Amino acid sequence: SGGMGSEVRGLNGESWGTVVSEESKLWRLDTGRIAKKASEGTAWEFAQDTNAEAEASSDKASRLSVEELSDRALKLFEVLSKHDAVAAPLTLPLLGSFFPTST
Repeated sequence: SGGMGSEVRGLNGESWGTVVSEESKLWRLDTGRIAKKASEGTAWEFAQDTNAEAEASSDKASRLSVEELSDRALKLFEVLSKHDAVAAPLTLPLLGSFFPTST
């Protein structure tokens, strides 16, 4: 299975590039090349597992909990406030609206 974000390889195994757009009869690749849909299997094929790796990475990022995001934002605020005393008072209310703290 292939599509947007999939790697296209020539039958010799050489990478042609990654699909960045689809047209009715071809795939446009990030390298500037095209892969004609009619020649799939005779000149090129979709590489295996490229989408699986991208999906796994995306799934991991989407699993960050609100607490983890809140902790990260507060740590960032602490670092910024140590270096910029003017911006810190302006930043805290913004963080609080996105990451309310429990009392």
